[in-house]
Amino acid sequence: MNYFNQYSVILISVFILCFAAILLFRDGASFMDATVLAFLAGVFGLSWILIRPGLRTLSDATFVEAELASGQPTLLEFVSEY
Repeated sequence: MNYFNQYSVILISVFILCFAAILLFRDGASFMDATVLAFLAGVFGLSWILIRPGLRTLSDATFVEAELASGQPTLLEFVSEY
Protein backbone atom coordinates (compact mmCIF):
# COMPACT_ATOMS: atom_id res chain seq x y z
CA MET A 1 0.00 0.00 0.00
CA ASN A 2 2.92 2.34 0.67
CA TYR A 3 3.96 2.06 -2.99
CA PHE A 4 0.58 3.41 -4.15
CA ASN A 5 0.77 6.21 -1.59
CA GLN A 6 4.19 7.38 -2.79
CA TYR A 7 3.52 7.13 -6.51
CA SER A 8 -0.19 7.98 -6.66
CA VAL A 9 0.29 11.05 -8.89
CA ILE A 10 2.25 9.04 -11.43
CA LEU A 11 -0.18 6.11 -11.37
CA ILE A 12 -3.24 8.33 -11.75
CA SER A 13 -1.56 10.24 -14.59
CA VAL A 14 -0.78 7.01 -16.44
CA PHE A 15 -4.35 5.80 -15.92
CA ILE A 16 -5.78 9.07 -17.29
CA LEU A 17 -3.38 8.98 -20.26
CA CYS A 18 -4.42 5.40 -21.09
CA PHE A 19 -8.10 6.31 -20.80
CA ALA A 20 -7.59 9.37 -23.01
CA ALA A 21 -5.70 7.28 -25.57
CA ILE A 22 -8.55 4.78 -25.71
CA LEU A 23 -11.07 7.58 -26.24
CA LEU A 24 -8.96 9.45 -28.78
CA PHE A 25 -7.80 6.50 -30.87
CA ARG A 26 -11.07 4.55 -30.99
CA ASP A 27 -11.89 5.91 -34.46
CA GLY A 28 -8.33 5.69 -35.77
CA ALA A 29 -5.16 7.60 -35.13
CA SER A 30 -4.86 11.16 -36.41
CA PHE A 31 -2.33 13.93 -35.93
CA MET A 32 -4.72 15.91 -33.73
CA ASP A 33 -5.31 12.90 -31.46
CA ALA A 34 -1.59 12.40 -31.01
CA THR A 35 -1.13 16.13 -30.34
CA VAL A 36 -3.79 16.12 -27.61
CA LEU A 37 -2.25 13.03 -26.02
CA ALA A 38 1.25 14.56 -26.14
CA PHE A 39 -0.10 17.78 -24.59
CA LEU A 40 -1.72 15.81 -21.75
CA ALA A 41 1.52 13.91 -21.15
CA GLY A 42 3.41 17.21 -21.06
CA VAL A 43 0.98 18.71 -18.57
CA PHE A 44 1.25 15.67 -16.30
CA GLY A 45 5.04 15.63 -16.58
CA LEU A 46 5.35 19.33 -15.82
CA SER A 47 2.97 19.09 -12.86
CA TRP A 48 4.97 16.20 -11.41
CA ILE A 49 8.20 18.20 -11.73
CA LEU A 50 6.60 21.18 -9.99
CA ILE A 51 5.08 19.28 -7.03
CA ARG A 52 7.81 16.77 -6.25
CA PRO A 53 9.83 17.34 -3.09
CA GLY A 54 12.89 19.53 -3.33
CA LEU A 55 16.11 19.89 -1.40
CA ARG A 56 16.06 20.51 2.31
CA THR A 57 17.08 23.97 3.45
CA LEU A 58 18.51 22.96 6.85
CA SER A 59 19.86 19.44 6.93
CA ASP A 60 22.37 19.67 9.77
CA ALA A 61 21.29 19.83 13.43
CA THR A 62 23.87 22.49 14.29
CA PHE A 63 22.32 24.92 11.80
CA VAL A 64 18.86 24.27 13.24
CA GLU A 65 20.09 24.81 16.79
CA ALA A 66 21.79 28.07 15.74
CA GLU A 67 18.56 29.31 14.16
CA LEU A 68 16.58 28.43 17.30
CA ALA A 69 19.11 30.18 19.56
CA SER A 70 19.17 33.38 17.48
CA GLY A 71 16.61 35.08 19.75
CA GLN A 72 14.02 35.64 17.01
CA PRO A 73 10.77 33.74 16.57
CA THR A 74 11.34 30.68 14.44
CA LEU A 75 8.81 28.66 12.50
CA LEU A 76 9.59 24.95 12.26
CA GLU A 77 7.92 23.12 9.41
CA PHE A 78 8.21 19.37 8.95
CA VAL A 79 7.24 18.10 5.52
CA SER A 80 7.14 14.49 4.40
CA GLU A 81 8.50 13.67 0.97
CA TYR A 82 5.37 11.67 0.22
